[in-house]
Amino acid sequence: MNQKQGLWLTVLLLVLIVAGLVLCFLQLKKFTVAQGQLQEEEDLLAQEETKLSALKLLQQRAGEWEKEQEILLLQLPFTAKEEQFLLDMQAAADLAGMDLLQVRFAERMEREEYTEMPLEMTLTGTYYQLLDFFAYLEAYERAVRIHELDLDKGSEDTELTVILNLSIFSAPE
Repeated sequence: MNQKQGLWLTVLLLVLIVAGLVLCFLQLKKFTVAQGQLQEEEDLLAQEETKLSALKLLQQRAGEWEKEQEILLLQLPFTAKEEQFLLDMQAAADLAGMDLLQVRFAERMEREEYTEMPLEMTLTGTYYQLLDFFAYLEAYERAVRIHELDLDKGSEDTELTVILNLSIFSAPE
């Protein structure tokens, strides 16, 4: 009988060991799944923190952009004033030492908050004169956006022919 009990105890012990190993394996499997989920959650958290920091930065810049918008709106005259713009560009070209050859206005584009007037301007002068002209445009009281700049070498080595595609703006009519 002792042998039978010893056998039963051995079998029971083996069953318990196998059951323990199965339980350990299942726990290990659950642990690895939980670890994978934790890693996914940490990745999502990192992405959300990045988005949050970007939103905070945008919120900080919103005030700056509002101030810039106010400044730009102040640069929009209530009427188109094309004649005054032409006089100002002639004066800018003269101050820079350039020759203003041609100005061609394109069709106006009416927007909700402003009117855009595209134009093409042709000038001749040296590279340094062009830099002086751009400095004038940068300080100009009216909003100007340069879309395209084409440079061609003129008849003299230092002379350039400059074709500017730009836009000026005014308040909506």
